[in-house]
Amino acid sequence: MKKCLLLLCAVSFLLGLAACGGEVVKTAVAETYSKVNKELQDVFRLAKDNIDRVDQGTVEELSNLGNTIVALAEEIESDKLTQERADEIQAELASYSAKVAELKSKVEALIESGVGLSEEQTAALEEIQAGLAEVYGKYAEVFDNLDDETKAFVNTIAEMAEEIGSVLNGTMELVADQAEQYIDGARGVLDAALQGWTQIEAKLNQ
Repeated sequence: MKKCLLLLCAVSFLLGLAACGGEVVKTAVAETYSKVNKELQDVFRLAKDNIDRVDQGTVEELSNLGNTIVALAEEIESDKLTQERADEIQAELASYSAKVAELKSKVEALIESGVGLSEEQTAALEEIQAGLAEVYGKYAEVFDNLDDETKAFVNTIAEMAEEIGSVLNGTMELVADQAEQYIDGARGVLDAALQGWTQIEAKLNQ
């Protein structure tokens, strides 16, 4: 859901811009802006149409670039724009055009490889991560009193929670057909952690 909202907001901003200026000093930079803007809109639509295949990190890159383009458009439309600044913006836009092309290739590769999580998978991992963090906090309170085997398992809980964070933020990518298997494994760790804590808690209450 977060990914989709980012894309919708960014596309809305880009589509809502007025034509850039009519003064001679602005002609070249306005044309460059229009070209880059159109290229970026195309990538946004591609990502939006395949949102379950695109990771959060890529979506944020697109959104940030969209915000940057909008900010430059506001400068171009300003009556205070100088020729020097117009030339600088045009050079910036040229570099962003290459970035747009790079992001388009990245999105296409993600779509082809099937990398990415569905909204349901993302929600499941967020819930598991929260559960792991909560039960880890309980273990941590009595960590010094645990045996070595249990301490090792507690470390596994922390590592799994951290790894899930990497999956959610796009640092670690999962092929789509592996996602369910990964979620089942993570849920298994959470179930074992909860069961283990129930036993420890029972001993503490004796």
